[in-house]
Amino acid sequence: MEVQVAAGETLSAADISRVSAAVARIETLTSGEIVCMVAPRALDPEPYAWALSGMLALATPWALLWLTAWPLLDILLAQLGVLALGMAIVRVLGLRAIPGSLVKRRVREEAEARFVQHGLANTSGRTGLLLFVALAEHRVEVVVDTALADPALQPVWDTMVATVVAAIREERLADGLIAAVDQAAEALARIAPPRPDDRNELPNVIA
Repeated sequence: MEVQVAAGETLSAADISRVSAAVARIETLTSGEIVCMVAPRALDPEPYAWALSGMLALATPWALLWLTAWPLLDILLAQLGVLALGMAIVRVLGLRAIPGSLVKRRVREEAEARFVQHGLANTSGRTGLLLFVALAEHRVEVVVDTALADPALQPVWDTMVATVVAAIREERLADGLIAAVDQAAEALARIAPPRPDDRNELPNVIA
């Protein structure tokens, strides 16, 4: 089992040790492989700022040609002004300028990508579980492999997510991660009990 903390995260060394100990404790109860991963952000708002501002700038000449008698040079200058203003506004708003549905989808995609990158899709029992935290987006995702993909377990994963999200808002991230891991313990022990040949397939690395 593994606890990873992305560069720039503010978890203290003591917090990391506490989360690591909680994960190790659950490891004695299950053959499941758990990774807790904390990332400062899951998506960069800059490309979305360019896309949104670009669309507004492209629409500007048509609107001005329809509504005004401005000369072409003035229209082009207005287009550049709209592009610059749009970029400034979106940069100030940051993630708030991006539709919530898009943020949600992008965080999920990032969590699924990390799941594969860090070997959770390759465990012998297909019992990998990723608890992924995107701090800037205040979003948490649980990604599980096929052995844990029972719809009856979804309420457990949802509870884990709600626990960590609430902890982030209260600036108690480490406590939230520990509580979420504990919440998964019973389900993991039932679905993926320890095996005689069980071994820790993922290194206990803090990144």
